[in-house]
Amino acid sequence: MEPVDDFLRDRRIACLATEEPDGSAYLTAVWFLYEDGVVYVGTSGSSRKARNAAARPRAAVMIDSRGPGPQRGVAASGPVTLLQSAPAQAMNRRILERYLTPAGVAAPDVGQVIAASDDVTIRIEVGTWRTWSTSEDFDGRLETPGMALPLEN
Repeated sequence: MEPVDDFLRDRRIACLATEEPDGSAYLTAVWFLYEDGVVYVGTSGSSRKARNAAARPRAAVMIDSRGPGPQRGVAASGPVTLLQSAPAQAMNRRILERYLTPAGVAAPDVGQVIAASDDVTIRIEVGTWRTWSTSEDFDGRLETPGMALPLEN
């Protein structure tokens, strides 16, 4: 599999896991930014994921690649801190710019709505990334025509 940093530079959707009061996992799909061993996720301070992260400051994240060809992904977990105020706004703006066009960021009913509601950033200091790849894990056998059914988009 390509190096983790290269994989995480691509625009993908992450699955964030925070811990519920009963100990179960709360999973949600999120936009993210990865820099220097830290995953950043913008959200509303009143969101369930933010409340969980504040009360139980650990989280896990999984990012994968789907579609034709080998499937691959990375996962890690680590301690969480919440950024607020100006640092959160600045980071959340960078996350928006990673996923939206300039027109989308500026649109009152798209980027501006998200920017107004996302007032905190979940900051996850990830430990060691665990990687997987169907190509490597199965020596390319799953990419042989007729072996695996295509995934739905």
